Formats: sequence, structure tokens, C-alpha cells
Amino acid sequence: MSTLNVDARTLQRQLDASDLETLMGEYGAPVAHIMLPKQKALKRIAQEVFQQSPILFQSQPKRIDTTLALNAKTGDLYAVSIEHTEDALTLIDICNGFSTINGSGLKLPIVAMVGYDGMRSVSMRRAEKGENSPFEIHTTLQTTKGGLVFAAKSKDTLIALKEQERIAVAKTYQPLYERFLKEALGHDHNIKVVGFKGGGEHKPIIMSNVDVVGELVDSGGSLIEAGYTHVIPVHESPVVLATHSDLFNRVDEITADKIHHLAGHLQDASRKAFPNEPAFDPKEATLSRQATNVGAAGDHLVMDIETYLDQKGKAGRRKDHSEERTPFAGIEPAILTME
Repeated sequence: MSTLNVDARTLQRQLDASDLETLMGEYGAPVAHIMLPKQKALKRIAQEVFQQSPILFQSQPKRIDTTLALNAKTGDLYAVSIEHTEDALTLIDICNGFSTINGSGLKLPIVAMVGYDGMRSVSMRRAEKGENSPFEIHTTLQTTKGGLVFAAKSKDTLIALKEQERIAVAKTYQPLYERFLKEALGHDHNIKVVGFKGGGEHKPIIMSNVDVVGELVDSGGSLIEAGYTHVIPVHESPVVLATHSDLFNRVDEITADKIHHLAGHLQDASRKAFPNEPAFDPKEATLSRQATNVGAAGDHLVMDIETYLDQKGKAGRRKDHSEERTPFAGIEPAILTME
């Protein structure tokens, strides 16, 4: 039995200086493989939530496929990787809910943090192909700072949305936008939704006849830098933790309890990070009622991006990216007791 009385910075230095074998000798094998979203908005939200939780990430000089994280309150170790939402859900499927950490032979249950709308859109695409989607929402994080929008470089373009020939969107959200347009504009519209891997805000530069994009917006920085000035809000995009549908029937009770413990810490952190946001219930989630007004003459919901961000309480956030952030906010000195 060893007891460590350390503050977060000391623990961070220890984590950064240790390889997997050393950390396993100190804390035991990783509990699970956490997949974080590659999309800018959800990744930023995840970082904000984690910064207020007792979870420390191993610092890396450059992006690697798998790194490590440590729960400072429980001593639990996790493998972590950055994955696009669709890739994360695909891995949950083809790996039957488990993954193997780099060269270690350890088979870890996958817990993916993805956007609710991304998960739903991938499910829609698979359903259209008649494929089973063996992933489910394990729990939700209480944040709605990421939002799906239509964006254009002029207000008039969005008012005349129905007259567009093509709209570029991130491929993950293509089925969602196709359904949205069908509900908003009826079955007779002729808009072709073109999907791209990753964000779509820069794609129209190399395409003809594309004046509108569909994108997931958090800080709004990428859209503004690409010259987009006006938006139509489509839907809020809360964060969920997704697992294989029968994962907890295939892991031992201790591992299941630790994963639930992790989810509890993340939920607590999200409530602290976003105290004024209402709790999100996926069962009640629908496409925005604003869909009925999109393109309606004299009754549109077009607004400039700065106004949209201001209404979400996010104005100026894109200017804060370079500010130094304290990665240990809210973390008290931890007393870790481990066998």
C-alpha cells in the first residue's frame, strides 16, 4: 500500500515523465480507452470540461494516436486518443466495443466522447444502408455550446436558401442536414448536400456553385476567418459518452464501476463549466423548430455570426485562444491511496 500526497502540478510532472510501463507499475493497467472528438468545437468543449475535472493528460510535444490520462482522485489510468466522431463510432462497431493499446496487448473497453448530433447522423446513414448500429449513449454532458449552423457570406444568400444548388457540410452531418432541408423546404427542393471529411468551411474555395456551408460552430473563428458573416442556427450539439450497446455485460464489475465513476466526474465538471445550461435529454431532442422558417419569405432567422455568438454567450471566445490557461483549475491537492 502506498500513499502519495501531491498537488496537481507535481502529479502532472510525474505523468509527463513516465511511460506506460512505469505508470502501470505505479497505478495499474488502464481502465478504458477514451476517444475524444477531433472536431474543433467539441474538442474545445471537452478540454474545458476536463480542465475542471480531476483528470490530467500526459503532455505531448506533437499529436500521437494514443496518450494517457490519470484521474487524480481515484488513481485510475486511461488511454486517450483523438478521433473523428464517425471514426470513433466505427471503431466501436468493428472492434466490438474494445481496442488494443499500442503494442501492449491490453484490450480496453472504448468510451467515446462525441457530439449527439454526430452520433445521430452516423446512425441515420447506417440505418439507410440497413446496417445495425451497436453503439448507445452511456451518458450526456451538460453543455450546448457547440451548434450546427448554415453559414454564408451574405444575408441574402441565406434568405434565398432554397435557390442554392449545392451546400457543403462536414460528412458526419450530411444525413442530418439532408433531413433538415427536407423538413424545412419540403420534398421538392433541388439542393445537393455535398459531404466532406472533416470541416467544410474551407471546401467551397475550390468548388464552384457553393455559397452556403453547414458546420459545427463553437468559437466561430474558422467561419469568420473564411469570410462567412451570417448564419441560420440549425441545432444545438451537446456532448455524449457513447459505448457499445452491450459493453457493460462484457466487462467485470470493477471496470464497469470505474467507467461509471469517470462519467460522474465528467458530468460534475460539465455542470461546473456550464452552470446556466439546461440539462440535455436525448429522448426529447428534435431538429430545431427553426427549420419551419428557413427560407420563408419575410420570416427568416438569419443573423450575423457575432450576434449569434453573443446570444450564446461566446462573443470574443475566439480571441482568447492564445491566452494562457491554467490546466488545473478546480483541482484540489489530491491524496491518492493505491494498492
